[in-house]
Amino acid sequence: PMNTITLRLPDFLQARLQSAAAANHRSVNKQATVLLEQALQTAPTAMNTDAQTRFNALMAIVQKARTEPVLDKRTDNEIMGYDDNGLPT
Repeated sequence: PMNTITLRLPDFLQARLQSAAAANHRSVNKQATVLLEQALQTAPTAMNTDAQTRFNALMAIVQKARTEPVLDKRTDNEIMGYDDNGLPT
């Protein structure tokens, strides 16, 4: 069984949908269904893949940084020029 929904579309979007439906020899309903299916199939996967790829790249940088030797033995505060009270010296 098919469910029915009502969409409120701006005029320009309805015109684009009708134009795409005509170009693809589909009804407006079928065109909307095809576009919605495509959007739902690709968007979450693409976003998750991109996020996972960025996370993996970031973690690779973190792992490399952890293996680098410490060349400067000063504390963070010493490097930044802060005194014992956290104020600039």
